[in-house]
Amino acid sequence: MKKQGLLLILLIPFVVFGQNFVKTWEKCYGGIDTDKVRSIIPHKDGYLFFGTTLSHDGDVSNNPYEEGAAWLVNIDSKGNKIFDTCYVGNGTHANGIKILNNGSEGFYFLGDTSPNDVSISNGYWLAKADSNFNIIWQDVYGGSGQEMPRGGCLSHSGGVMEVGISSSTDGDKEVSYGFHDDWAVNLNPDGTKNWIKTYGNIRPNEGGGIIQTSDGGYMLTASGDNDLPGNIYCDGHDGLLWEAWAIKLNNEGEIEWNLCYGGTHQDAFRDVIEIEDGFLFIGSSTSEDGDLSGHYGTPDESTDIWLLKSDFYGNVIWSKNYGGTDWDSGSKMFENEDGGFTVFSATKSHDYDVQGNDNVSNSYIVWMFKINEDGDLIYQKPFPEMIYTQTPDFIKVSEYKYIAAVTKWFFGCYHAPGQWNEDIYIFEIQDMDEFIPSQAQGNSSVCLSIETENYYSTDLVIDTMETQWLLLPEEAGEITEMHDSVLIAWNPNFQDTAWLQVRAVNEYGESAYSTPKEIMVYPPLNIADITGPDSLCSATNTHTIFTTTIEDESLETNWFLQPESAGTILNQQDTAIITWNPTYEGQVSLKTGLLNKCDIEEFSNEKEVLVRTCLGVGQEQIKKLNLYPNPATSQITFELPDINKQSQIQIKDIYGKVIATLNIKPNQSKLIWECSGIASVVYFYEGEIGGEVYRGKFLLK
Repeated sequence: MKKQGLLLILLIPFVVFGQNFVKTWEKCYGGIDTDKVRSIIPHKDGYLFFGTTLSHDGDVSNNPYEEGAAWLVNIDSKGNKIFDTCYVGNGTHANGIKILNNGSEGFYFLGDTSPNDVSISNGYWLAKADSNFNIIWQDVYGGSGQEMPRGGCLSHSGGVMEVGISSSTDGDKEVSYGFHDDWAVNLNPDGTKNWIKTYGNIRPNEGGGIIQTSDGGYMLTASGDNDLPGNIYCDGHDGLLWEAWAIKLNNEGEIEWNLCYGGTHQDAFRDVIEIEDGFLFIGSSTSEDGDLSGHYGTPDESTDIWLLKSDFYGNVIWSKNYGGTDWDSGSKMFENEDGGFTVFSATKSHDYDVQGNDNVSNSYIVWMFKINEDGDLIYQKPFPEMIYTQTPDFIKVSEYKYIAAVTKWFFGCYHAPGQWNEDIYIFEIQDMDEFIPSQAQGNSSVCLSIETENYYSTDLVIDTMETQWLLLPEEAGEITEMHDSVLIAWNPNFQDTAWLQVRAVNEYGESAYSTPKEIMVYPPLNIADITGPDSLCSATNTHTIFTTTIEDESLETNWFLQPESAGTILNQQDTAIITWNPTYEGQVSLKTGLLNKCDIEEFSNEKEVLVRTCLGVGQEQIKKLNLYPNPATSQITFELPDINKQSQIQIKDIYGKVIATLNIKPNQSKLIWECSGIASVVYFYEGEIGGEVYRGKFLLK
């Protein structure tokens, strides 16, 4: 079955990605002989790693044992060695498998050793140390066969448990089912035996990991063939090759339930974590049927990383595989705050899910990937710079930082010319997106009519990190970077939306860019000149129309007349109607003002107009008629002076257009104008009656 790799959907050029992991420091430890790491834990402001050394030089400062010792090393947060010490239990050599922090009680060491008791070939080594790493008690458990530990955990009583496989039929082993059984040794805090249990059947078995469960019991992972006799058997799984086992134990090590998972080929669980709604198992698979929906390579010729999520009773919720067509092996996983998981593994693949592995040798490298709560791959990152073994351990420091502890093989850090050796390699994996600066702070709109430059600033997670600013599109302007601020000199010809972002940079890489700051850039308004007469007579042109052209009709227009005493303005957006003061004579200036998108008013060129009354009589000769009602609705009545000849008055709209001519008969005292259906607005009347000029205005509603 083929799978899609990561699909990156580029919405705009500045998408902020959720993960951006890089290697921020790396250190190598050991000597010219073989050195291996199996476990790493946080300690104070640094870390403790635990493994095995056969070296007597380099970083190994106190190894008096020729056959190899369990090696404990304390490093600070940047990988610098603080101290190291060696242990061999009560025998001649020891291998360190796991270190557990027991709080104020100190630490537990788990491993294997060959004790002085020749009846035990190679047994489980368990030890308790104080906070200064001095041994308080230690013991070896096993029989005349071979005991090979795979892991362990703290017990619910505050003691310690070690698990693995055993081929013994005597000694501390209470029962034997087959060639290799899964074997668990549970000790009390004082080192006395609590219980010892064997799990398996007549076929060879392989151990995995064990964890405490929230119900007071344990979950043990293992693998093997399905057969009887024994205490691990799954109905319906006969005849299948090596399968993964989930063995749920109570506090006393008794089996509550056990289930088998996998397909017709070889599959195994390596570790497990408890999550809110069940368990998540990790291991490897060569099957493409049964609980597996597909396989990247040829079954039994390569392994995929296998993750299976179950409820608290082992019922499968989902089961998925990851990797490529070469060999892939799951190691460890961590639950994330968003409900997904970060997974660490070893891979030789260069295809399908594994993208960016440029390691040219056919060797395992560390591969990190993230999945969502449904198991869908959402991020992946190979770390192919070095060569590693398949037994790494990892720490989650935070959502943004992890520590990897692996064994570098072939030519280690301290290899002698012409010799192969293995050394311990520790490196930090940092998500650079932890350092994404805040969104740029500053104006969201810019009016080039009044401002040509703008400052923007950001808040940095770490002040000492460098910054890189990005203005899009580039033609919007030029930027001058000033670390946590920037000066933009705007292009005076740019009119559009611009986006401003910033990212943090150090010697290891850079963060993604910050959330884009959207900036609307408005150029100066191009306001057309006002059109209209340059001079006029107010006696014959009582109201005059002036116009301009507005490209953006959404802009609010204002008209200004100076001096204001020259008349009154009726604003019609791109048109102004001026009703002149009949007594005013002189020069006036007229201009339009547009309120731009920045709420700033810009003005047109001024229009100069010469206004004259052009009347032979004084203002005192201009009279008004008494009219009512005002405002009028359906009709208006004009009271007329006493005249004995025919006259007329005209009704004009605000544009000066005559909309009605009303005739007056001799000796007529009142004139009624039926105005229903006429638009509601201001109107003007004007006429000469009995040799005198009458002029005024009224309002229709």
